[in-house]
Amino acid sequence: MMLERWKHHEGKEIEVFEEFRALTSEVISRTAFGSSYLEGKVIFEMLTKMAVIVSKNRLKIRLPGLWNRSSFDMANNDPDEKNRITLDDVVDG
Repeated sequence: MMLERWKHHEGKEIEVFEEFRALTSEVISRTAFGSSYLEGKVIFEMLTKMAVIVSKNRLKIRLPGLWNRSSFDMANNDPDEKNRITLDDVVDG
């Protein structure tokens, strides 16, 4: 499918990052969860958000009582359960 779409772009620039991200996600999803990428799309979107948050916070030093709440802290303590990312979400699919 991917190569078929690319044939229509002959001589044009192709943005391959999103194509390879979707392909990689499909392979991981089928291998780990036994379902297609589209079925697990919400989980992959949450994993992407979590990766961005972790990368932004990886070098921050936090002293208890002396730091402001970050977006990661707020997402982790969100009372709205659907926005909370847990390991169970990732494993259970």
